Amino acid sequence: MAEEIDPKQQEEEVLSKLTDKAEAESDAQAPEEEIKSTKPYKPSNSLPKWALWAFLGVLMLGLAATVWWLFFKENTKQSSVNTSSQEQQSAELESTQYERIFYVSGADIFVTTESGSSEKIYTLKDDQELINVSFAENEPVINIAEVEVNAQSGKVIKNVLRYQSGELTTVIDLSSTAIGYFHALNNDVSKIAVTNVAYPDEGGIDYFNVVYEADGTATEINRAQAGSPLLRPIGWHGDDVLMQEITCIQCDGPSLPTLWKVPSGGGEPEQLFELDNLTGIQYPSGSFTPTTDPNVFYLEVSQHTLGGTYDELKETASYLYRYEVDTNNLTQVYSTSAGDLVKFLGLTDDKETILIETAELVSNSDDGFSYDFENRTISRLNLATKKASAISLELSIISSGGFFETATLRDNIVYFNTARYGENSTLYKLYSLDISGGENAVEEITSKSILFTSSLVRTQSILFGQSFAE
Repeated sequence: MAEEIDPKQQEEEVLSKLTDKAEAESDAQAPEEEIKSTKPYKPSNSLPKWALWAFLGVLMLGLAATVWWLFFKENTKQSSVNTSSQEQQSAELESTQYERIFYVSGADIFVTTESGSSEKIYTLKDDQELINVSFAENEPVINIAEVEVNAQSGKVIKNVLRYQSGELTTVIDLSSTAIGYFHALNNDVSKIAVTNVAYPDEGGIDYFNVVYEADGTATEINRAQAGSPLLRPIGWHGDDVLMQEITCIQCDGPSLPTLWKVPSGGGEPEQLFELDNLTGIQYPSGSFTPTTDPNVFYLEVSQHTLGGTYDELKETASYLYRYEVDTNNLTQVYSTSAGDLVKFLGLTDDKETILIETAELVSNSDDGFSYDFENRTISRLNLATKKASAISLELSIISSGGFFETATLRDNIVYFNTARYGENSTLYKLYSLDISGGENAVEEITSKSILFTSSLVRTQSILFGQSFAE
């Protein structure tokens, strides 16, 4: 007979086995779980190869960018310094044309200083005449004609001299055959065109122009007989001599408002322009004035220089032209009312304006013959608008028959020459006028002095205006 099993006891045994199995499984898994939960994370000391190369690439790019930036910054700085230096040098060169004012008092050549005083830089000898003054590295360079008086031919130019750094040297040897009726020195002082005179065996007088060079070469470029039209040198453009036509040198014929150029090595003259059919001018006479810019001339055209009666001149106007050689451009910049006169005086430190003199024709008698000019005025002429603004001043030398000879404007100060003809001589006076204030007080710098320019202008021996920069 089988043994009877208690159901309750059987249930307890099954539960006990299940519990023991769960605890056994729990004990078997506990160490692994304990390791996983207690062991801290420790990164590896080595990087993957791709990460290392990426890092090195970024580092090299950064270094290259840094070097490039420093180099660019330094170059930019240096370029800025160089540009600034070049601009400053350019500005200094540009301003040199007007910065210093030169004048001749007796035989002494003076230059104004920054403080407003004057410094003597050279004394001309009895056989020397000034040609021009220029600047080389902010140092004055004086070009001088060595002359002698010939009983038959008059004044003879022997040499062109240069005075620089205390030394006087011969630049061009003209020999004793050169006669200084007219002459024009080129810009680099290597050539000079001179009008000579010859007396042929068959009689008469010949006038001929010769170009003398520093190497001793002498080339005749044209010739005319007395009483015939003559081309006279007035300036240079490159290697060409600029020449104005004179109808008759011996009979004091007018200088015509025409311009020619002739190669310095010889050749046919080429006419650049001719003015004719001007209103009210039957016999126009032209006066060319060089400026500190070798490319620019001013041309005054009128009939007044030929004389005539008051009734004849009161119907004629005067004209002022600006001529640019490079472009062969002739522009009328001013014209007067009938009878009045205009004259170019000089440049200003503003390229848009120049200084001119205007004067009114007045009758001195009831017969319509005798005349004079009054109300002489210095004006600043705007080249674009062609409008003139008078500069207010009063001078006894002007009101008593004198006239303005030349002028220049620098930093609101007008420097100007006056001249008055006497019985045996001409009185020159040099003045300055500060126009920045309201009083316009005139200050006399010196008597018997002449303000001069870079080229011969109105006389054979004295120049007027301001110096130029080489």
